[in-house]
Amino acid sequence: MAALTKEFSVLGARDAFNQTLRHLVNVTSLVGDVEKGLNLADLLHGLLEQGTITRDQVTPIVSLILLNRLKAPYRSLNMKETISSFDRVVETMKRWNGVDVTLVYHQPNVGAATINPANAAHWEAVHDLKKHELLVVYARHSGGKPDVAERALHAFIDLLEGGSPAEEPDFVDQRKLQMARAAQEAAERARQAAEQRAAEQARAAAAAPQTAAPAAAPAAPAAA
Repeated sequence: MAALTKEFSVLGARDAFNQTLRHLVNVTSLVGDVEKGLNLADLLHGLLEQGTITRDQVTPIVSLILLNRLKAPYRSLNMKETISSFDRVVETMKRWNGVDVTLVYHQPNVGAATINPANAAHWEAVHDLKKHELLVVYARHSGGKPDVAERALHAFIDLLEGGSPAEEPDFVDQRKLQMARAAQEAAERARQAAEQRAAEQARAAAAAPQTAAPAAAPAAPAAA
C-alpha cells in the first residue's frame, strides 16, 4: 500500500496531474487512429510540431500502443553501417501498403525520433542512420496476420541494410494500391485541365483587341 501511495503521490500536484491526464488522452486518441490504419510515426510528428507532446513522451507512447496494446512484433538493432540514402526504402514501403512499419531511432544528442519509412520527410529530418546507434523496428499487417507482420519486419531490415527481399502478396493491399493510383490519375487530370484553361485564357487575352486610351482633353486657354 505504501508503494502504491508513493507511486501516485506525484499526481497530487496540479501540474503533474494535468500533464498525466493530457498524456493519457493523447494515448487513447492515438490508439484509435492507429487501429484505423494510420501510421504512429506520422501522428507523433504532428503532435510534436503542435507542441502537444514532448520528445521524452515518444518512447513511452510507442511502447504503450505498439507493444502493450497492439502486440506488434519488433526487433531492436544497432546499425552495422551508416546509411544516408533512403530512396529505395521509401519507394518499396510505399508499395508495401499492406504492412505498417514504424521505426524509433535513438539519437544520443537529440533523443528518440519516430520514422514512417514510407515518408521521405521523416528521413530528411534525421538525415542518416549512424553506425552503432540504436534502431527499433515495429511491424503490423493491415489484415491482422502476426506471421505476415513478422516476415515483413525481417524483410524491411533486409531492405534497409541494402538487400533485395522478396515481396510477398500479403505485403501489398491491392485495393489500396488501386485507390492510390486512381487518386494520382485524378490529380494529374485536374492539373492538366487547369493548365489547359490557363493557356486558353492567355490566348483569348492575347487575341482580344486592345482598347486605345482616350485622348487627353485640350488645355483651357489662359486667362487674359
